[in-house]
Amino acid sequence: MVKKDNSNWKSAIKTVGQVSQIGFTFAFSVLISVGIGYWLDNYVGTDPLFKLVFLVLGLLSGGWSVYKTLSGLIEKDE
Repeated sequence: MVKKDNSNWKSAIKTVGQVSQIGFTFAFSVLISVGIGYWLDNYVGTDPLFKLVFLVLGLLSGGWSVYKTLSGLIEKDE
């Protein structure tokens, strides 16, 4: 009986999980920030001001999270 090596499958599944984590982290950072901006615009009475400000903050925080996650993954590979 030939024993199959499942290490390639495990590595592929782990990589897919890490990539999807990066995507979800970025998306949720932006969505939560825009949601806060939407709520503040309704509360204060301004229309696009806080949505735009928090959109930029969400993009920056999402980008920072992606950077930190990718740099951690690169360090593990080395």
